[in-house]
Amino acid sequence: MLHSIKVNLMDERVGFALFFAIFILIYYFLNYFVVSQYFKLFSIPKNFWFYILVISMTLSYIVAAGLEAYSNNIFFKVIYAGASVWMGMLFLSFCVLMIYLLINKFTPITNWMTGIVVLMAVVVLTVYGILNAYNIHPTNINVYNDKGINLKVVQISDLHLGPINGEKYLKKVVRKVNHLNPDVVLITGDLLDGRYYYNESIFKPLDDINATTYTISGNHDYYAGIDRFERFLKNTKVKWLRNGVVKYEGIYILGLDDSSDRKNVEVMLRAINDDIDLSAKFTILMNHRPIGWESASTYVDMMISGHTHAGQIWPFSYLAWLDSHVIKGVYRMPENNHFMLYVSPGTGTWGPPMRIGSRTEITVYNIKSSI
Repeated sequence: MLHSIKVNLMDERVGFALFFAIFILIYYFLNYFVVSQYFKLFSIPKNFWFYILVISMTLSYIVAAGLEAYSNNIFFKVIYAGASVWMGMLFLSFCVLMIYLLINKFTPITNWMTGIVVLMAVVVLTVYGILNAYNIHPTNINVYNDKGINLKVVQISDLHLGPINGEKYLKKVVRKVNHLNPDVVLITGDLLDGRYYYNESIFKPLDDINATTYTISGNHDYYAGIDRFERFLKNTKVKWLRNGVVKYEGIYILGLDDSSDRKNVEVMLRAINDDIDLSAKFTILMNHRPIGWESASTYVDMMISGHTHAGQIWPFSYLAWLDSHVIKGVYRMPENNHFMLYVSPGTGTWGPPMRIGSRTEITVYNIKSSI
């Protein structure tokens, strides 16, 4: 079995440290800007409490995450939920305030009534975003093949189980999956959200899936601790594919460990193909990040991924595009129309429990024989 976990872990730790530093810096300036504008709109003078408020808001998510790593009691959950919602509201406030400042540049409208309008707009967007995030949509895709395969494959991705999406949410997802009557279920990474305190009962609903189920690791599964990820899975019926392949109902299903190395897909698939002729059967590749798919088109019929969340809250979709140049939906190679990449927008959320300009999804692949 092929692994490159040590390299991946080192890369992820460095990447996470860099992300953390940048996050704190940006988060501070966002809080400072937004709170300053609200104070100005409501004619509240800046004083000692202004800076206490800004610093508290800046540290709220980090502190809440730390508390959740210690215990998952209801009090800590409420704090974490509040900090997560504030993260979303902060970004929405920034966007609405930028629109206000643009209008104000040409038509001065700075008064307390304007502040009320700005706040109401942010509240309405927040409520919509939360409701939209928990309205899970099934998406059907027909996939035709010349290898005589007829299967219904269901993909769920990026559940981010933790303080926000817990056992109740997973039960809801499983009910919807079972309603679709899949032959096989594929989970394309980020089953866990982070290094939080988990009751293992949170994963029990996975055993209620009425189909053979395979998963791969995502970057957040490594953040949560890959040993914990493995231990939790051992107590469920879900099978973890680690840079390996299984034969299921006449097809090959491949799963790769998460990696930020764009060359990883080519290296792993070439090694697997040396042992097994992947072209002999209809082949599905699970790779958490939608990278390396150009190389994958040489070896497999389908590659399914997640990771991007389709940006989750617009306009973060543009930032997600910078990472992999694919966001969501179907992508094909011009010179190989028999290959398909599908990028799921995800079945859960990270950070703010809201979606604006994206949606949560369970993907259904109706694989049909064209013979």
